[in-house]
Amino acid sequence: MEIKIINHYKLDLNNVKQLDIGTQFYHKIYDDFDSVEGEILVKLEHEFGTDKVSSTRTRLSLKHKLVVSMLNGELASFCFFGDLPFEFNYFKLKENEIYFYDCFTFKEFRGLGAVYSEVRFVLDRYKDQGYKFAYVEIETKNRSSKRAFAKLGFKKEKTFMSFSCLNLKLLFP
Repeated sequence: MEIKIINHYKLDLNNVKQLDIGTQFYHKIYDDFDSVEGEILVKLEHEFGTDKVSSTRTRLSLKHKLVVSMLNGELASFCFFGDLPFEFNYFKLKENEIYFYDCFTFKEFRGLGAVYSEVRFVLDRYKDQGYKFAYVEIETKNRSSKRAFAKLGFKKEKTFMSFSCLNLKLLFP
C-alpha cells in the first residue's frame, strides 16, 4: 500500500516571478518522439531504464510535450507538460492552461536553476500565445520541486491524499 500527499499549485501567467539564475541553459520543446535527439533518449534510458523512453513515446503520442534544458551540450533536466484540454490524475486542464509534471534535474546540474529556467521558458512562450494559467502537482516530501515552482510564483491551492493498493487508486481531496 502506498500513501501520497500531493499539493496542487496554480500560477497566473500575469504574475510570473523574474529571477536571474546566472546559468545560461539552452532549451528545446519536443512535441513528437521522432524529433527527440538520440543522446537525450540514451541519457533517459541510462538514468531511468527503458520504461522512461517508452513512457516518453506514449506521452508525446498523446500530444503532451517535453521541454529540456541543455548545458554545454549535455541534458541537464527535463519536464513534461500538457497544453491542451486533458484530464490528468486530479483535475481537468482547460483551454489556455498548462500542466507541468515529471520534472527532473540530473545530479551534476542540481542547484543551477535548470527546472526554473526550462519552466520559465515554456511559460514565457505560452503567455505570448494567450495562455492564462499553469499548474503543477508536487508530492509534499519533494522540497526541491516545491522551491523551484515557488520561485516562479506558483501558489498552493489544494492538497490531496492518494492511496494505492494492488492497482487500485483512491483519491481524497
